Amino acid sequence: MAKKTGNSAVGIFLVSVLLCLASGSRAFSLQVGEPFPEFTMTNTLAPDELVALKAKAGKEIALKDIGYKIILIEFLNVYCHTCREQVPIFNDLYAAIKKDPVLSKSVCMLGIAVGNSLEEVNEFKKIYGAVYPILPDTQKTVFNMTGNIHGTPQTYILSGDNNQRFIIDYHAGAVSTPEPYLRTLQSALRGEITGTEPGNKVPPYSFSCKDTRYSEKDFIGKKVLLYFPARKKYDLPSDTRSPLAQIEILSRAAVDFPDVQFIIFPSPEFSTAVRDTMKYSNVYFSETPDSQLYRVFAATEEPSIYYVNQYGRISFAGPSITLLNAQEIVKGKVYTTAPPLSSAEIVKLIEKEITALGEPIVSTEQVSLENGVDLYVTMLAPRTRGAYLFSRVESRMSVCDVCHDSHFIYIFDQKGILRSFIPIAITKWGNVPWTAADIQKMKRGLVGKSIFSPFTFNPKVDAVSTATMSSSLIFEALRQAKTNFAELKNYQFRKEHWEAICFRSMCIIKDAMEKMKKAGMNPIIQGTAINFEGMKKYLPQGAIPICPLAGNYLPLGDAILCSAHGINMKGCGK
Repeated sequence: MAKKTGNSAVGIFLVSVLLCLASGSRAFSLQVGEPFPEFTMTNTLAPDELVALKAKAGKEIALKDIGYKIILIEFLNVYCHTCREQVPIFNDLYAAIKKDPVLSKSVCMLGIAVGNSLEEVNEFKKIYGAVYPILPDTQKTVFNMTGNIHGTPQTYILSGDNNQRFIIDYHAGAVSTPEPYLRTLQSALRGEITGTEPGNKVPPYSFSCKDTRYSEKDFIGKKVLLYFPARKKYDLPSDTRSPLAQIEILSRAAVDFPDVQFIIFPSPEFSTAVRDTMKYSNVYFSETPDSQLYRVFAATEEPSIYYVNQYGRISFAGPSITLLNAQEIVKGKVYTTAPPLSSAEIVKLIEKEITALGEPIVSTEQVSLENGVDLYVTMLAPRTRGAYLFSRVESRMSVCDVCHDSHFIYIFDQKGILRSFIPIAITKWGNVPWTAADIQKMKRGLVGKSIFSPFTFNPKVDAVSTATMSSSLIFEALRQAKTNFAELKNYQFRKEHWEAICFRSMCIIKDAMEKMKKAGMNPIIQGTAINFEGMKKYLPQGAIPICPLAGNYLPLGDAILCSAHGINMKGCGK
């Protein structure tokens, strides 16, 4: 998914409005931050569906009748192919909401079928198995209120009360899992959910120190810092993620902030001599590691630090802290690493760099991918080229106790090749900004490489002089790019890569079809569709190959046609 970025008991009202057509009576489409119009519809829901919405029985049902504060509205149409494919995902979302102890008290789902009749809705639910309530919007009355001129599915998430609800999120198109919506819901309810994200209630924890057993209950009303040391080695000993470097900072912080309780979990590097340097009344060294505790708080070999305020909420979560950011964290502020620029200023900076590369620009928009990664996408002129450049803004927390956080942008093309590097705020020793020569050195080392390269960092070769730490953070960000963009399929990104996967799938299907013919089976159904069900026994592991871009495979004479990639003219080979 790529979406434009635009608490008391909280609920979600998911309105699935089913439509592949669009017409709007509103001059402009609704935007994030705007109020969602009140609407009233004919009530065609069953009693159990009304219970699921906390709505009373009656001839009509209105938005204000829904007993929830947060509302997710999904517009779709029963004849929309994508909408049909989304039903299992929304069913999974519905099940996840009901299973969650917080969401189940706060969330309900409803579908509204735009342009469809009650009979069509009932048939849709019967065939595709939608388990959430769906109302018909036969005259497209509700959909027209949004001013949306695009096809379905469309998703709005609202927050408010019975008097007024505001749009807090919007997404156009399909998703491949319920996770993007669950992330949004959990973020909206984060103060009520137990977890390890800022804003969450701290999960239960316990540990032993000096033959005494403690738990989170012993620290109610107190400020607490939980430190889970790294279980991996770092190349640079001064890296604050290294246990000894971090413990030195925490030792000083324990003196500076005596009202904070420091709970430090075991590390092989914490010798008796090291622990003796922190014999303060507000420091607790856990004596034995707890595997369950690490699964909750420290799932990887990277270090984890959590700052829990006196209300039992996490206000900071990160791999390390410095004395510089500790001062902000302890003040109760939610510490985040963010560039010192607005989105508009970032767009201006990106477009200036792309223009310098000699590329004409149509527009730049900020999108959020399905995995939650934000990205700036620039369409290049003319539009008919179908060409785009992608810019990722990175903000990396300092791993040097006397350094500032690093903020920079890297730009890559549709093949994943790095085109440029833009420093926003990067410093070297003494917090001196990088020079033009420093920037050029980094560019020479990066531009032309694929974001899917390993990006192994060699300080002697890759580091800017007296900026080894900040240089290493750039390489770390680029190593993460491989994961961040591995599944990006929009904007013709890695078009040849996805096409090759599709063609391999077509070859597997074609081979299975030949085997079916030899076995006396017809691989074609009614001359228009491939008999995938009968084909399973002739496929590797019985798995039906799919097109990575969700194209449909259809028979075309002796060939196979993909609705996304056409016919495989390259052949299958052996």
